[in-house]
Amino acid sequence: MGMVFEQGTTPQRTEDTLGVRRDALTLALEQCRFALCQDLKRGGDGGGGETSAALRSAIPALMLLARTEGVPPERVLSAFKGMMHGVLHATTLGALERGEIMRRATQVAIKCYFVPLVSSGARAARS
Repeated sequence: MGMVFEQGTTPQRTEDTLGVRRDALTLALEQCRFALCQDLKRGGDGGGGETSAALRSAIPALMLLARTEGVPPERVLSAFKGMMHGVLHATTLGALERGEIMRRATQVAIKCYFVPLVSSGARAARS
């Protein structure tokens, strides 16, 4: 069963209303938002078992770009969670289900930000 957004609401978009070009991080965050919306519309959970390939690739792409650009983890996670919050609150999901989706997606994001650093550190230690 697909998720239904409450009547008259739409998830917040990260849009540039002045016609100014959006930067790469904003676009990567927008790709996460779009993938999450698509997952929720088709009945996926947005952060666990039934996530789409698009969302499974969008979150790591955002985190890798943020890490590469030197964006602190708390800053990118704040933006990511803000986007998630906006999308999830436009759905008919209950608070517990929204919280669980947020928790799982945040864990994935944190892992994507830090695991490559840990892996490369472990490789360097073995060398």
